[in-house]
Parts: sequence; C-alpha cells; structure tokens
Amino acid sequence: MDTETPIGKVLQVIVTEELFNYTTDFSSDSGADLKDEIEIALDIHLLVGFSYIAIGSFFLCLQMSQTMVFNLTYDDDVTIPEINEDNHNVWIGLSYIILTSTFMFFQIITFYAFYKNRETMTSTPYRVMTHLGIFDLLQQSCHFLSGFFTVFKYEPLKIFNHIISSILQSSYMTSVAMLLLLALNRFDVFYDLKFIPVFNKRKAFLLGIIICYIWFGGLFIFYMFPENQLEYVLINYSWNYVGVSNLGFQLENKSVLIMLVISFISYISIIGKIMKMRCLTSNKTFITITDIKLLFQAILNFVTVLLLELCWSILSGIVYDPNVAIITISYLFILVSGNNTLLNILLIKEVKREVYNLFTFNHFNGVKITKTNGRLIIVGNNKIKAVTD
Repeated sequence: MDTETPIGKVLQVIVTEELFNYTTDFSSDSGADLKDEIEIALDIHLLVGFSYIAIGSFFLCLQMSQTMVFNLTYDDDVTIPEINEDNHNVWIGLSYIILTSTFMFFQIITFYAFYKNRETMTSTPYRVMTHLGIFDLLQQSCHFLSGFFTVFKYEPLKIFNHIISSILQSSYMTSVAMLLLLALNRFDVFYDLKFIPVFNKRKAFLLGIIICYIWFGGLFIFYMFPENQLEYVLINYSWNYVGVSNLGFQLENKSVLIMLVISFISYISIIGKIMKMRCLTSNKTFITITDIKLLFQAILNFVTVLLLELCWSILSGIVYDPNVAIITISYLFILVSGNNTLLNILLIKEVKREVYNLFTFNHFNGVKITKTNGRLIIVGNNKIKAVTD
C-alpha cells in the first residue's frame, strides 16, 4: 500500500498507530493492559479474515451468476417453470436462504449481547446500532422469504408481495438514515460540537431515532401505492419496480444519495481531524479505542451501501451481460443487509464474547489478564498465573 497517499496515511494512522500505540495523545500515559492488546490483535486477525471471506464470497456469487442464470431475452409466452428447467432457481434460492438465515442468527445474538450488557452499553452509538439492527433484521427477513419464493417457484399474492417489498425498501432506506445518524454521532465525538450551552445531545440523537421510525412509516405507505410498488420477480430472482411511475425509484435514489454525501463529508472531516491531532503532540483530547472501532465500523457500513448504489446506477453499463449484473446486485443487496451484523461480531467485544461462548460453551467473564514482565501460564479454567523468567 502506498502510504504517501492521503488514504494510505489515514489507514496507517488508524490501523498501525491507533490500534497498537497506546502511549500517544489518544490514550492515557499508563497504556493498555495485556488483555486489551490481545483483544485488539484478535480484532485485526478477524478483520483480515472477514475481508478474505467477503472478497471470496463476492467472486463466488459472480461465478454463480455466470453459470446459473438464464438468458433474459425470452418470449412473452415463456413460463417460469420453463425458464427454471435446469434447477437454477433451487441453487440461487438456497444461497439466499443460507446467507440470510446466517445473518438473522447472528443479529439475534447481537440483540442478546446488547440486552445482556445494557447497563454498560448505554452510549448513543450503541442505541443507534440497536435500532439499525432492527431494520437490518427486517431486510434479512424479506430476503429470506424471497429465497423460499425462488426455491419453490412460488408467486405470492400481489398484496403479500407488495407488503414484503414495501417493508424491504422502507427498511433499507431507513437503515441508511440510521447510518447517517451514526456518522453525525461520530462527527460529534471527534469535534465535540457545542452549538448551544444547554443543548442536550443525547435527546437530540433520540429525536433523530424517532424521526427515522417516522421516515420508515411514511416510506412504507408510499411504496404501497400501485404506481410506486416493487415486486419479487422469479424471472430474474430480484426485486424490481413494477409501478408505472418513476417516482419510487427517484425518491430512493436521491434520498440515499443525499444521506451518503452528508456521511461522506462527515467521515472526511473526521479523518482530517485525526491527522491534525496526530500533528499536535500537545493535544490533550482523549479518543478511545472504542471510538476508533465504532468509526471504522461506520465507515465500512457507508462503503458497502455506496457500493450497492453505484452498482444499481452503473453496473449495467460496465458489465455487458445483464444476467451477471442483476444477480450480482441481488447478492450485494443481501450482503448489505448483513454487513453491520457481521461487523458487530468482529468489532464489538461484548457481541464477540457471546458468539464465542455459544460455539465453545465457554464462559470466561471472570478471567482477568494483566500485564507482567514474565510469562503467562494457564493453571485452570478461569485462572491465569504469571511466572517471571
């Protein structure tokens, strides 16, 4: 990586310095203990592993789209069974079901972890992420149902199809609004904005969450109107606009674009603030590792949504095979709904602990690791003994 470029410098600051150098202005002089160092090292390895998995999954889906999707140039008299005669629908539908059921499972674990640690996880970003998880779960549920529609070649009743599509579209657009709220929260943390002395920031962000729910309700009603409706189409295994008006697409495209632009400006400002703080050695502002992790998670969520919007806008012009373009966007739509869920597991230690306990039947809440000058020897399930050399 070229660390001389602005992006390279930012990544070097965030990953190399902020996650490992605890004697900087961002943390206390005493440094972090060994437990924090171990957790952060594990986070780095998990992030690297997640990156490989995400890249591999994308290319796997792309390969599946090239080998399993039919030709979209069909006659009006062609029926769904004739198009799916090679059982392409079964494999694609199963992949939808497996992906979404995995995301839903981990999202429920995330809710449980947030509830179990509700006394300590009371900060605004965790509140926003909890509500963001609700809308992610709604999206995952809709994609889960579309997988069953695909496997069984089932065309649901029009009203049922429209209700599901309205929930999906409304929850997606509301999740982008939640990501904007999270970006503004990160901006406030790094800049410590004080517009009015009596301004209650916690109540302001709570009001923002309420506005997001009102936005969701309004969108649901809007997309139930026939001219704005979407449907799940078995011919191309994707959600398509079927209304006679272009207003539904324009609302989604323009509103999401505006929210992404505001989020982008916020993140650029934050990155500039970080670089400035690194140059001012006398700066006494304390930015915790948790703040850096939440910023990193918010940026990754922003990037995935931006990628989806770009694919909707320009992928058909880059990829000449419409089959590949449509199925790739469908998979990416599903992955966007589960992206924040996966990042919760990788970056939030309380969630990661619950996942570890679930799969290993281990409970290490009582283990405490301290920094020593010697070696660490495990002498029991919940006991660690330090031995000097």
